[in-house]
Amino acid sequence: MPAPRKTPRSAFNKTMTRELFRALESSEHENLTALVDAGADLSARDSDGRTPLMVAADNRSDDAVKILLQLGADINAVSTQEKMTALHYAAKNSDTDTLKELIAGKADLNIKDIKGLTPLHHAAIEGDDDNVDLLVAAGADVLAKDNLGRTAAKHADKKAADENHFMAERYHKIALNLSLREVAAQREIERKAAEDAERKAVEKDLDRISNGFDPDRFKLKPPRKK
Repeated sequence: MPAPRKTPRSAFNKTMTRELFRALESSEHENLTALVDAGADLSARDSDGRTPLMVAADNRSDDAVKILLQLGADINAVSTQEKMTALHYAAKNSDTDTLKELIAGKADLNIKDIKGLTPLHHAAIEGDDDNVDLLVAAGADVLAKDNLGRTAAKHADKKAADENHFMAERYHKIALNLSLREVAAQREIERKAAEDAERKAVEKDLDRISNGFDPDRFKLKPPRKK
């Protein structure tokens, strides 16, 4: 009797990977760890160019996101088509729980997708003031601009301009909040630039003095009183 044919390891791993995607799409999360231990590839892509972690985030499955991160999923992997990360999907879907998991996992807050949008842009576009505050508090760049030069505040302001929009008031609140933060961020940049310029000037003077230059020799004396 011939020995049973063994499935090649690579083929078996592909099967486990397909099962992993299927489990995520059907919200069957109890076997995620077993599937990965059996060979499922956490860096594999589905037909939309998403990794398992992105699929979990896009499906609002914060428990699956937590498990996949613990198993070593790349938190900052970018989808092949839209150039989005798991954090982009969470922000786009207004999924606060998943957003918190990814922020706690040290996700890059300022990666831009194919349109130049950061997760903060997506949160503002969705009119999600809680997630806007969450991302800003975590360190998201309020001055980041998309491919058309628009900040998150500009996107919210555009939405607020539509008075017939049922969330116009909320968008106005988000736009105002982000605009004020933009001003504060810009002032901080200018303050640091001024401090840096002053520091460099002092260092230059100290360097000239250490090389034998005496600044007092060139000071003008006040005119004599008549």
